[in-house]
Amino acid sequence: LGAASSWGPYLDVLPEDFPSVPIWFSDEDWSWLEGSLFRKRIKRHRESLEKQYETISELVPEFPSEFSLDEFLWARAAISSRVFGWNLPGLPVEDGTDFMVPLGDMFNHRSPKQVEWSFNKTTNSFEYKALEDIPAGSEILISYGGKCNSQYLLSYGFTIPNVSKRWPPVSTVRVEMALDAEVPEREPRQRWLLKSRLQEVDGELALEEFELKANTFKAAGAENMLAYARLLSLPGGDEFERRVKSRSCSRYATPPRCQQAMGLENELAAVKRSVHAVDAALAAYPTTLEEDEELLPTLSGLPLSLVTLRRDEKVVLRWWQRFFKLALEGFSIEPDLLENRTAEAFGEFSPESVYLRVSLPALLKVEREIKVSV
Repeated sequence: LGAASSWGPYLDVLPEDFPSVPIWFSDEDWSWLEGSLFRKRIKRHRESLEKQYETISELVPEFPSEFSLDEFLWARAAISSRVFGWNLPGLPVEDGTDFMVPLGDMFNHRSPKQVEWSFNKTTNSFEYKALEDIPAGSEILISYGGKCNSQYLLSYGFTIPNVSKRWPPVSTVRVEMALDAEVPEREPRQRWLLKSRLQEVDGELALEEFELKANTFKAAGAENMLAYARLLSLPGGDEFERRVKSRSCSRYATPPRCQQAMGLENELAAVKRSVHAVDAALAAYPTTLEEDEELLPTLSGLPLSLVTLRRDEKVVLRWWQRFFKLALEGFSIEPDLLENRTAEAFGEFSPESVYLRVSLPALLKVEREIKVSV
């Protein structure tokens, strides 16, 4: 319909392009994120969008003659950077949770929010209420929610400072764990893992990714990474099958893992694998956390956003580096010393240090008692 569409005036004021949204990044832009798994995440995201375009084109043959892939990606970027997520009254959940609001979706982000929005059932309209005095001619700011910078960048094309200092933590980083050469009976283990993913057993096993968040261990990425490392560290042969069928392991989880400790030797190997995974993630960056901190005040625009993201990732990695290396020390020091070092590093009452203060010492105690009884 073009200009004849009732939505024409709204579409006309939308940006012509979205250079700061990652699916449009240039090679120069990506160079700022060398070493970050965010690059791989966006590659998968773009491939998914391209697949959507292909699927629509197959179902609606005239679609590609009307809209190019770039136009489709532009529309997706316009939506992701402006969409509201809320259950609108009077509409089914599947119809009323994602929507755009002409003019109202053009306000930028600030936390804490300067203006809050709500839906008025009586007038069937969106309303915005100022929470503070706003001088005439000033920008109006709403909150996009408390997200980590990877989410802000993925959807909106920006990052914000000091996200890594928020409490409770919101910053995240993705870490890969490989099926390394030291895995017992590596080839059979690889075939087993491929089969568990319903893949061809002679195919290539992709690296497992885990999303880590500082001070978040239980039922989260860090605990799952350690649990996966336990499965990789299990002995081979019939012993592997016996253990993986036990209640301590979840062979049908994604990925398969052992949520409970499988003995002292296995736990030590699993912690070592976790240390290596975090160390490798940090080593993949060409710069250190300290170098990024020095660089940030000299930057602006998109480079500032990208270095902010990689800095935040390194803050989280450093946290888990301390955690897993202290766990590794725990196998060779006295429980009281481990308790003190844990309190110094993470706080005496940190719930996420339970593994260091309770689980690991309990495992060591059981193993010592077994040795004495023998």
